[in-house]
Amino acid sequence: LGNDGNVYAWWFNNNGQLRDNSTTSSSSPVKVQLPAGFTPAKIYAGWYYSAALGTDSTVYVWGGNAQGQLGLGNTTKQLVPVEVPFPTGVTKWTNVYCGIYFLVLQGNDGNLYASGYDQYGQLGDGKTTKSTSLVKANLPAGVTGWKTAACTGSAVMAVASSDSLYGWGYNGDGALGNDTTGVGINTVPATVKLPAGVSVSSL
Repeated sequence: LGNDGNVYAWWFNNNGQLRDNSTTSSSSPVKVQLPAGFTPAKIYAGWYYSAALGTDSTVYVWGGNAQGQLGLGNTTKQLVPVEVPFPTGVTKWTNVYCGIYFLVLQGNDGNLYASGYDQYGQLGDGKTTKSTSLVKANLPAGVTGWKTAACTGSAVMAVASSDSLYGWGYNGDGALGNDTTGVGINTVPATVKLPAGVSVSSL
């Protein structure tokens, strides 16, 4: 994101992730052709896809979409940015988090919504089935919403309204910090077992 208000991208472009309406790779920056009237506030890079959060709290996505990670209800790659539709009850997006083949958006209702690849339960809705449309991550008992989140390749960590830390998705070798080991998965948020007296306010 340049000081001229434009977004620039380069390198591999087989899925249109550079968003110059082509699949031609570039070794030098090319200007991303964002829609007229859309002003980007932040830019995010996922695995073969990109996303932009606007000053108007909308999100546009483009690039690879084989797993439905763009949240558009299909698996068609997008060579131009397309707006992600709001789920019922959401009027603004407040943050964007990108994983490998999955996307997580934070709504102004305090919930996290995800789409895309879900082999390890990283969408957080209790399933291991990919979704081409956004699904809401489960809220644990006593949690009214999420403060912030972060994505690894195949997992999500999130700070709850209670300042507790939760994780879901791939849990190989105890990666989610919930006192389990081995190659496992969590399809819904599980509490990270923090040291006594420790809480988390941000990631």
